[in-house]
Amino acid sequence: MILVGGQEVPLTFAGRDENRPGYDVLVFTLPESDINVNCVVPVSLRIGEEFVSLGATLSVVEAAPPAEEDEGEGEGEEEAGATVTEEGQDGEEGGEGEGEDDGEEGEPEPAEEILACLHPLKLTPESLKALDEGGEVVIGVFNLTKQSANSVAMGQSVNVDVSVASGHFGAYDALALAADMARPDNPWVLNFDGCTVYTQLDDPLNPKMVDAGAFLSLRGPNGIDVKLEKHEESGAYLHTFAAAVGGLPGLPSLPGIPGLPGLPGLPTGPSGIQPGDYTLTGTGGEVIGEFTTDLKVSPAVTWTNRDAITQINRSADLTFTWTPGPADDFVSATGVSRGVDPDEGSEGKIVSRAFVCLTPADRGTVTVPAAILSRMPVSNADPVINETYGNVGLTHTGGVANGLFSAPLVQGGGTARSQVSFSLGATKSINYR
Repeated sequence: MILVGGQEVPLTFAGRDENRPGYDVLVFTLPESDINVNCVVPVSLRIGEEFVSLGATLSVVEAAPPAEEDEGEGEGEEEAGATVTEEGQDGEEGGEGEGEDDGEEGEPEPAEEILACLHPLKLTPESLKALDEGGEVVIGVFNLTKQSANSVAMGQSVNVDVSVASGHFGAYDALALAADMARPDNPWVLNFDGCTVYTQLDDPLNPKMVDAGAFLSLRGPNGIDVKLEKHEESGAYLHTFAAAVGGLPGLPSLPGIPGLPGLPGLPTGPSGIQPGDYTLTGTGGEVIGEFTTDLKVSPAVTWTNRDAITQINRSADLTFTWTPGPADDFVSATGVSRGVDPDEGSEGKIVSRAFVCLTPADRGTVTVPAAILSRMPVSNADPVINETYGNVGLTHTGGVANGLFSAPLVQGGGTARSQVSFSLGATKSINYR
């Protein structure tokens, strides 16, 4: 069975590819309804009730409308399909080309473009042309993060509460952008109403950071007025509102806690991230010009069954519940587990695998199917005692249109689809069994 955008689609053929040894062929027909029209619809293969493959993506477009026949001509209609252009049609009666000598053909009208699908970053034709010619596009990604993490170290519970504003402007050539968009955890290609499971990279790809000035300014509710200082080594921008660690002194870094950026020095600020309207501004630098963008942070949802989740049974569904939030926002139920790859048996290599289930915040609940959890390694919650570890989390994020912006480039043009968003959530260490 093929899963397309979370919907079951039956296979019409499954077998070996006679022309390419080692390859299989899967043939299926997309249903006429209930499939998202998108450039990056997630696709995976399910075998039986338990096994679900790692995901790929498929571009799904609406069929082009049939071409209109010219009056008086008896030629058959063009077949509708997922075409990108239509042949030019004769001008309307009385239009250009009228009165020409018999036998002469008028100038053909330009082909009418038909929208196939939108790239998730909504790259302009100019940006695509620049990439094709070896150039780069610049993308800005910023986030206001408020995260509460309950971790286990050396057998003791440690609580870490962090509120930070961070982000960067990164430059991508065609190969770097393709590699970044292929990341299964890329927020622009995640299934916005379903689950994804993927293996985390030990050495994640990072873009080439570009300069937007020595600092950026962030203003918000209740007098928040802070600077995101540029980190000279990485080129990223960061301000830590507050950081508090309760538990063991000298706590080592804990891997696998999603949503927590690097915290050099753990500086403290006068206030934390609060609901309300924020404005991020920059005076410009070597690459990025002066810009201003706005963000609305919603009141955080509450993870209502956090204490009830004490262990992950990989062979059973797992349900998360929370107080419903705005319909335009999203909630992600996440999990990370590091251990022996379950696909390779007891002698397999050690991998870090993660799942993300994203759903509208007003739903109040999401269930992670056992087919997803079965792909997670067996792990221990304590990374200090054992090289394996595991956690789960719930995070409230802004909607896809909240905080979108394009900053001007000093050399002309602007950044591709950029965004400042928010992440409000909690994680807890846990065993996967």
